[in-house]
Amino acid sequence: MARAQKQEGEGELARAGVEPGSEPSGEERAYEVVIPIEARRLFEAPWVNEEETLRAAKAQHGDFTRLAFDVIFGPIGPYDEALLYIFEPERFEGFRTFILGHGPRGWEGYYVARLGPWESSQMLAVIFEEVGEERLPAPIFTATYLHDRPAEQAEERRSPEFPYTSVVVWDGESFAIDEALEERLKGRYEVGAIREGLEEVRGE
Repeated sequence: MARAQKQEGEGELARAGVEPGSEPSGEERAYEVVIPIEARRLFEAPWVNEEETLRAAKAQHGDFTRLAFDVIFGPIGPYDEALLYIFEPERFEGFRTFILGHGPRGWEGYYVARLGPWESSQMLAVIFEEVGEERLPAPIFTATYLHDRPAEQAEERRSPEFPYTSVVVWDGESFAIDEALEERLKGRYEVGAIREGLEEVRGE
């Protein structure tokens, strides 16, 4: 399967396939965008930890016509090889996230609860930073949402958007939203500001 390395320039990613065990290591490791057909094949295949609840989440939220962002491959949580999927199953109905990690037995999947409690608008960016005592890589999402509005408000009169930063971390057993860290990063949407916030948390 062909792969491409991260292009030069911050935030730029090359479209690539993914083959377990073939990624660079250490400082050379890069996050990559996965070829859509390969990302879908791995998502739809049975996962080694798949059970009824996870199958239901895949069926309900894993519509590939509703991907909200590129599928990204790289180290996430305890996995050196992982894929991050972000869906918006219905317009304005929230972002749903899955993480697929390659473990000793094969691909292990996790469904993460909805990002943000508001109506979703646009997923703007995803960065990966080391968080927690174990300094494991975690995806940090910046997206825009819509302010609460009357149910009868017409489509063209939706309330203005506002940005919000979400963080998904490994809690020792699964991936979960870190609400406490989100609160600490509140008001930080640019990469530099997010990293400054993380450094403040680490320094405490």
